[in-house]
Amino acid sequence: MLNFTKTLKLYVFKEQKRVDLTIRVNDNYAQGYHMTTDQMMEMLTNWNSEKGFNAEVNGHNWLVINKHHAPRPNCEPASYVRFSVSRLGNSQHFRLSPSDMYDLEKDFFFQMNNRMHWD
Repeated sequence: MLNFTKTLKLYVFKEQKRVDLTIRVNDNYAQGYHMTTDQMMEMLTNWNSEKGFNAEVNGHNWLVINKHHAPRPNCEPASYVRFSVSRLGNSQHFRLSPSDMYDLEKDFFFQMNNRMHWD
């Protein structure tokens, strides 16, 4: 069996202007999402801003934001990226490291600027 090993796996399909993003949950389970390349660019531009990336993507509500404090009531200093996708009362919440997001950004721009075997 081939395990999921990478926290965030990305495929950029330039001709279709589409991105497939997979978030690893454990070795045997991952969540997959689709968005446009413009939406991915917006997420990568805003996740580290004060308001983060808060948008509707394919009928799902997305919130991706760099957090500097643990959840209430403690609000202790922390560093993680809240990555939440919600639809119809169902939500998936992930906590990623900022380095995961920087790696995603590197992958995105590399794939946008280079020919991949699926192009």
